[in-house]
Amino acid sequence: MTESGMRRRAPVNAGAWGADADKPKAPIASAKVLERMDVFTKFHDEDKIQTSRGASMALFSWVLVLVLLCSEAYEAFLEHLVVDTSLGDKLNITLDMTFHALTCADVHVDAMDVAGDNQMQVEHNMLKQRLSSQGERIGFPFLEDPTDFDSKKADALVGAAPWDYCGSCFQARTHTGACCNSCQDLEQAYLTQGLPMGKIKNTAPQCLPGFQAPAPSGPMQKGEGCNLKGFMSVNKVAGNFHIAFGDSVVKDGRHIHQFIPSEAPFFNVSHTIQHVSFGDEYPGRVNPLDGKVKYVSSTVGTGLFQYFIKVIPTHYKGRAGEAIRTNRISVTERFKPLHKEGEARLTGDSHAHNDQTSVLPGVFFIYDLSPFNVEVSTVSVPFSHFLVKLCAIAGGVFSISRLLDNVFYYSGVFLGKGTGFLAGTPR
Repeated sequence: MTESGMRRRAPVNAGAWGADADKPKAPIASAKVLERMDVFTKFHDEDKIQTSRGASMALFSWVLVLVLLCSEAYEAFLEHLVVDTSLGDKLNITLDMTFHALTCADVHVDAMDVAGDNQMQVEHNMLKQRLSSQGERIGFPFLEDPTDFDSKKADALVGAAPWDYCGSCFQARTHTGACCNSCQDLEQAYLTQGLPMGKIKNTAPQCLPGFQAPAPSGPMQKGEGCNLKGFMSVNKVAGNFHIAFGDSVVKDGRHIHQFIPSEAPFFNVSHTIQHVSFGDEYPGRVNPLDGKVKYVSSTVGTGLFQYFIKVIPTHYKGRAGEAIRTNRISVTERFKPLHKEGEARLTGDSHAHNDQTSVLPGVFFIYDLSPFNVEVSTVSVPFSHFLVKLCAIAGGVFSISRLLDNVFYYSGVFLGKGTGFLAGTPR
């Protein structure tokens, strides 16, 4: 440059760049090379063709991406199978079921297992609720045998009893279904049958302070129903619990039911299972027996309902570190009618006679334990995995949608329809 600001022409032999030429054009060349690596090509606005139907496809693609992303943002359950090493534990069974045609005086739960442990009438932790033939409640829930029941729970039953209340006589109950509506009635019933009162006087609702005895009411009527709700604790071995016809006794080490055979056809075991579970609840557990409804038809008659339950020990671990040792179950069921004629109608055999089989009418829950323990843990998708899925979903959806848009557009052009089959009118 001269003092006047004019550029001096470089000598001919000054080299390719000249003496005072701007030095480096290499960065410009490097930028050109870098631009060629751009895979995100741009178009001028006048080179774009935008259509309303293309916009609809883009909107649909966005919605689809959001839906797929929401489906990926979830908590999963990771399950691991190990050998069950727990020994000597108890199995807590929660039961809530309704018998539509059996009075509460006829509903008793017995439990027995392969270890030879027989538990007769294990209703001391179960509340019974009388129901009318229309399913309406009669009175309020009562305890059949409150000897081992928590007195704090029994306090919830204290109060003014309704006019149609029929207090339980517990172990002093009679076949006529007489009511013990006061503590004096209960004492008289035990005295008449020569039974010791024991702790019942301290736990029976009729004997608790504040209980108001209602006016005398009649015995339970035929046609009433009964809701049974509570829990029982049994040995953690294979066994069964059942509600069946007759009086249960243990004779010569065997669990038997004593009854009059001619009365068996009238033992209607129509029932609804509101809830049956083994152990505590945990998130995601399914109880297959919940909501099960079974009715005895007049054509087939009463019989034996059997639920074969496989109990699978389960150890649940939540995200917050909480641990729950419980069980899950799988169930199969079977019904066997009391009379051969009813069984014939189920099987289609027309040669059977109406002879009574050796079936005991009732509902049996027969359970067996799995030797394996399932460890269930809650896991969520890591954020890095979520980002990878986000890229994969967004890229895949928009690539496919753009491919389809191009196919429809150029197919329309090829067929002479101007802006394409799905392109619509250019904006």
